[in-house]
Amino acid sequence: MITLAGSTSPLVRRRSRAALLAAVATSLVVSAGTSTAAAPGPSIAGESEVLAARSSTSAGTLVYIKNFNVWIARGNATGARALTKNGTKAFPYGAPSQSDGGIVVASYNRTIVRMNQQGRVLNTMDPAPLRTGSGDDIDGTPIDLAISPDGARIAYTFSQVRCSNGAPCSATGYTEAARFRPIGNSTQFWDPSWVSNTRTLETGGWGSQVQLHDQGAAPVHWFSDSQMFEFPLATDLGDTELSPDGRHLAAIRGYGEDTAMAWYDVRGSAKAGPPPGLPSLFCFIPEEGISGPTWAPDSDSLAWQEDDGIWSKAGVDDCSATQRLLVPGGSEPDWSPAALSAVVVRALVNRTRPAIAGATRVGARLTSSLGRWSPAPASYSFVWLRNGKAIKGGTRRTYQLTRADRGKRITVRVTARRSGFLSKAATSPARSVRR
Repeated sequence: MITLAGSTSPLVRRRSRAALLAAVATSLVVSAGTSTAAAPGPSIAGESEVLAARSSTSAGTLVYIKNFNVWIARGNATGARALTKNGTKAFPYGAPSQSDGGIVVASYNRTIVRMNQQGRVLNTMDPAPLRTGSGDDIDGTPIDLAISPDGARIAYTFSQVRCSNGAPCSATGYTEAARFRPIGNSTQFWDPSWVSNTRTLETGGWGSQVQLHDQGAAPVHWFSDSQMFEFPLATDLGDTELSPDGRHLAAIRGYGEDTAMAWYDVRGSAKAGPPPGLPSLFCFIPEEGISGPTWAPDSDSLAWQEDDGIWSKAGVDDCSATQRLLVPGGSEPDWSPAALSAVVVRALVNRTRPAIAGATRVGARLTSSLGRWSPAPASYSFVWLRNGKAIKGGTRRTYQLTRADRGKRITVRVTARRSGFLSKAATSPARSVRR
């Protein structure tokens, strides 16, 4: 977080690397064959902005990572809840993505986990290795995931630090969402994001940075940073996402302290047909560590990741609009038009009643079975009953019959418990004690 000189508040931004970006703004060039008229320069967002108190923002829901697990919240960060609980530092969840209908996918320990907004797992899959441009087959935990708006397809990316050519390599493939079944052809690119149900944006590296890929066809180059900026300000460009209405494109430019999130006005349609012309750079947010831009359903708000959490900005047509820390400690946001569903608390289901084993005579010890439950409970408690009334002290799995039990009917009530589920009790058939 950047603070004003002499200020102790972390909630105040200042202009960062203004000299560099002023140079960037004056270095815009036009592609071959276009008008030589000067292109409008970009603006720098966030100069001396003070964060406002949390207020309502765009609708829909954000999925994101926090404390190694998948979380979901409304677009204004209210109603936040964890969808997973088993993520750890050693085995974290990552790369969450949500369809327009509220189906969530995330990576976990080499698998793709598909779940609903309650965190109920619908299926998991271990995707097959992908072939890279260097001829290597790479595998592992997907570093990027994107589920299509209709929820039918998943794009996934593997990456390796060093391949057979001595350089890093990546590959992106596609599968059906409900089961692992490859769709179309894979690419040697990364950072997939859907612009329609059959087309993705991908990052292709220097010289082929922004790619459009239709299912079953070869990727097509849209543009690269070097087509818009003169040397030495041309840099890497990736992590792209098109706004839902198709009018804007967000991307991450540069490395290290020169990293910035930029957004552009798109001229033409990137959702179908040939690539549109060069977009017009509109605004910058310079911040080291900034990544993962994602558009709100109204195409007027953005969320993204910084070192201290997930930030958002409403009113992308106004570069001076306030930016605010939305989810402290959050990362990898993905914004969907899906509404946040109400929390559904499920109850444990008893499949088989508990039963009592042992001789029914005074002095004998009875033992209760657990019964059969779905899903498996985490713990049980027991209450022994004499003619339907609780027996004082009878709260263990075993019970020793006394003279007070002669001629009485003995039952046991077993209560099953599990985190996230309503507890459920089941009572055994009665056993009669001899007189």
